[in-house]
Amino acid sequence: MPLAIRWLQVVLSIVLLTALAAGARAELPLHDVASHGSDAPLRLLLLEEPHSTWTIRDAYPRLLAHGQIVDKTPSLGWSDSSWWLGLRLSDRAGGRYYLWLDHMYLDDVQLWVFAGGKLQLYRETGDLLPFARRDAPLRGFLLPLPTLGMAPQDVILRVKSTSSVSMPLKLIPAEQKDRLLVGSWLTDGLIVGALLVMALCSSSPPCASAPSATTAPRSSAWPGTSPRSTT
Repeated sequence: MPLAIRWLQVVLSIVLLTALAAGARAELPLHDVASHGSDAPLRLLLLEEPHSTWTIRDAYPRLLAHGQIVDKTPSLGWSDSSWWLGLRLSDRAGGRYYLWLDHMYLDDVQLWVFAGGKLQLYRETGDLLPFARRDAPLRGFLLPLPTLGMAPQDVILRVKSTSSVSMPLKLIPAEQKDRLLVGSWLTDGLIVGALLVMALCSSSPPCASAPSATTAPRSSAWPGTSPRSTT
């Protein structure tokens, strides 16, 4: 009997530790803007879905249970999988932010935002949709987040693409949106201008040296006198 009780204590201890570990992990990495600032790198949970069949109801608990924490820009290469990412965002009530996914070639990007366990926002964008449907005329994808309230926001992304998948994510305060747009347009304008100049130069014929003007034959006469014809 004492041996059985001892084994029961060991089993209960293991179950308790497992429950505590699961409870400690069952949250998305918190990004507190007041503590870290909006420019700090975002800490994310990342999970691969090989068959691309999950709904948000399937993916959310699996991301919490099996997602890997990443501190750097996820660069995942070529893959047929879907990728799920998540973080928890906290700041003063009334704060407004955009999530900037600075990658131009992603086929499908979906965003869910939850607060207090309720869905606050859903967005879908990507290269397969018309450019006019984007929230901002910008390279990459600038996704608006709901205005923050008292509760933090759980931000979930699903990304799938036939191109190489890279997800440089950055948090942009709403008041910096116009500055970001202007800077991006100027950079893109310089690039397009340089490409246009290169195209014009490559399509024009090579410069040839201009033909020299026909020069009059030299005369041996002194200046001011006309040359005499010889017989």
